[in-house]
Amino acid sequence: MRESGFVGLLQVIFGCVRDGFGARRAWSIMLVVALLLAIPVALLALLVTLLV
Repeated sequence: MRESGFVGLLQVIFGCVRDGFGARRAWSIMLVVALLLAIPVALLALLVTLLV
């Protein structure tokens, strides 16, 4: 059973990429997605740290 919301979206993306390109490619796509999400969070944390 799939999760709902953002986690479910990630599971669907992973499943589609895995079916189309294989597990190794799917994990690399998930790494890129994680980095794209982590960069803005890190920048926001840096901004908050500099302003306080």
